[in-house]
Amino acid sequence: MNRFKRPAQVGKIDTFSFDDAKWLNGETIASFTVDQVGDFVNVIATAFEGSIITARVEGLIVGNAELHYQVTSNLGRSHCIDASIVVLSACSS
Repeated sequence: MNRFKRPAQVGKIDTFSFDDAKWLNGETIASFTVDQVGDFVNVIATAFEGSIITARVEGLIVGNAELHYQVTSNLGRSHCIDASIVVLSACSS
């Protein structure tokens, strides 16, 4: 499983992206989904530009969140990627 290098924070919204260019190998994204596994984060919005897939998530509770990305290319190939995000308590100001 891939792991995003920076954490999310409880009660904060942040964007997590990855570049799927290597797998696409010149193809384009025809469709994709991003789902959260468990209750650690809430996926608010998703988008892609070129080969970069982005999910905006809100941290809900401290722990290890998992996102499941399903990608289909314009030629009908598909694959999935699971990625984890560490969710930390929000910083107090």
